[in-house]
Amino acid sequence: MALIYLIEDDEQLREYTALILSLHDHVVKSFAGGAEMLSACESSMPDLVLCDVKLPGLSGFQILERFRLLEPARHIPFIFISAHVEREQIRKGMNLGADDYLTKPFTESELVDMVRTRLALHDKRRKTLETHLAEMNARALRCLSHEIRTPLNGVMGGLELMQMDKPDTAPEELGIVATSAVRLERTLLRYLSFMEAASDSLPLRSQELVNVDTLIVEVASRIAESCSRPADLVVHADCKVRTFYARELSQVVEEIVGNAFQFSDEGSEVQVIASSNHQVLTIEVRDDGVGMNDDDFAAIAPFRRFGNSYSDDMAMGVGLSIARKLVSKMQGELTLARRNPRGVVARIELPAFPLGIPS
Repeated sequence: MALIYLIEDDEQLREYTALILSLHDHVVKSFAGGAEMLSACESSMPDLVLCDVKLPGLSGFQILERFRLLEPARHIPFIFISAHVEREQIRKGMNLGADDYLTKPFTESELVDMVRTRLALHDKRRKTLETHLAEMNARALRCLSHEIRTPLNGVMGGLELMQMDKPDTAPEELGIVATSAVRLERTLLRYLSFMEAASDSLPLRSQELVNVDTLIVEVASRIAESCSRPADLVVHADCKVRTFYARELSQVVEEIVGNAFQFSDEGSEVQVIASSNHQVLTIEVRDDGVGMNDDDFAAIAPFRRFGNSYSDDMAMGVGLSIARKLVSKMQGELTLARRNPRGVVARIELPAFPLGIPS
């Protein structure tokens, strides 16, 4: 089913054409002139346009010319309807970007076949373009990742060697540079992770089967240690399932548990509870932190800050966006809810064992 805009000043022909297309499951919006059609494009773009050449007011050629100036309309099929199709007229229409001509009088089959053909060609071109763009984005992302990681590794390694060489006499400025470099590395790698998670052209990386219970305990414990709050972590993992996607699941747990520590006070518990039945693996991360309101839940997006933490990239919504994208790729769901009296519970549901086996 396609949305078709029909511009024809002959009322009888306009109604006849619209009826035929409607009977073939298309949605038709009819216009007696081009000005009304161009105005309608401001709120909704068609999938195809059928337009008479000779019209009162704007001619078909003028309508096409103005239509093609609209960015979304550059590749939408545009078919002229005309009783007099001369070579010069065809050339003019094609130069302006017309896709085809339908000569009056036309039969039902001629109309339906032309519309079907043009829609099919447009869909094929669109899919080909999307494939090329996805491949180009994937190549660019891999290249960007390499070009960022390589100099960062050099900077971090050089700073570490300088501090190890003379740890007692290293200038204070060197410590400031090292701290800034660590933050820059963390921020850039997080944004690269988001780009990779958001890219449909980069599939999940299947690996050997890994025990989910062990994975959750190791990742959550590492995050708690990095936040200097190992005593605040409580883990109950009794999944008894395995996953092919240890890298992706590790990153999801890392982002969610990291957020829980980021937005809760030292001394308050962060609970990680994992369980499964014969169909679903469930992981819940609970904290007693500042919490989020309904507007925050609805507006989760990368580069959107939450709360008052303007000094940390974790407050910018990137981590939650990474987790949500990865969970979706693993055919699961991530939901967030408020806890009473305060805090947030993040609930991850994924297909249970065998978890995420590639088809």
